[in-house]
Amino acid sequence: LKWFETLNLLLKEGIDYAFVLYGGSLRAHLSAEADTQAGDLVKVASLSSNWIILMDRDTSGAISAKDKTRIMAECANEEMGLAVITEGWMMESDVPQGPFDTAIKGLLANSKLKGVKFTRPKGNSDPRLGFVKSGKVFPKGRAWFDKNKMGICKAVCLGTWPKATPAWVKQVTKFL
Repeated sequence: LKWFETLNLLLKEGIDYAFVLYGGSLRAHLSAEADTQAGDLVKVASLSSNWIILMDRDTSGAISAKDKTRIMAECANEEMGLAVITEGWMMESDVPQGPFDTAIKGLLANSKLKGVKFTRPKGNSDPRLGFVKSGKVFPKGRAWFDKNKMGICKAVCLGTWPKATPAWVKQVTKFL
């Protein structure tokens, strides 16, 4: 949603789009098919005629990969809706480094994790691997990230974002 703001798009939530947060395991219960072939699956087309399913690129688990492949194939067969897989490992990987790092470092400073530093891994890898203590990867950083994900998201959204880059424009225009 912050991406829309950085591009000065005049879109209003609840009017031009609706945002529904879902966990990856819910994907197994969604269908992009508009007809009745979906069986017991939730037909996202019945919720809105203009919809997007944004999925993390992570490849953890065969079921996850199977559901992504199924949803992408269903979208290719439908005239409405869009399925998008993030460029990075997870949605958080696609957030600009400045606001993301600032949010995590601010939350870390106020946490019980003393001496833990965060440096975002290079490339599109899993950002949860960026926690370091005493020069070594801090294994509990991944669990802390997952537990504080909503707080991180809120801090990122309330933070200052830099001007939109061509990469952001490319990512956001997939949705328009």
